[in-house]
Order: sequence, then structure tokens, then C-alpha cells
Amino acid sequence: MEVAKLVWKTARKNPKAKSIEVTVELDSELTDTYGKVVPGPHIMGTITETDLDEVRKYVSADAYAAPLGGGGTYGFSIHNMTYGWLLRKD
Repeated sequence: MEVAKLVWKTARKNPKAKSIEVTVELDSELTDTYGKVVPGPHIMGTITETDLDEVRKYVSADAYAAPLGGGGTYGFSIHNMTYGWLLRKD
């Protein structure tokens, strides 16, 4: 997942940082229930990671983003945010 990789890379580049907030948004136009186009961006929500020391322990962004890695749960958070249902894969 790209958010987890972003968190890991930012944690590594900023060794003194203790936490990070990532604002998740959709920048494309959406279509509402009535077929009307709703222009973006659409703020979905914010992910806060408060233990960047733990994030830095992972050897790579891929290891952190893996399903069993620390960042593997961000996808669940994003799907539960506003507009998250639009990301559903049928």
C-alpha cells in the first residue's frame, strides 16, 4: 500500500520525528446518487501514526507495507473513511 510506504520513507528521512499525519483525499470528480458530477478534491480523512520509532525498525518500505507488517492496516482505515466505499473492488 502506498500510504504505508510513504509513512516508512518519511520516518526514515526524518529520524527525529515521533509522529506523522497523512491526509487522504480523492482529487477526481465523483458522481452522486442522482448522476450529478461533484468536483474534487474530496477529503476522506487523516491517518495518524504516533510511533515512528516502531516504523523505522522495518528493513524496507515493502516490509512495512506487507499485510503482516505494521502498515498493513492502513487500507482498512482508508476504506472506513468518508468516500471509502468508492474504493471497493467489485
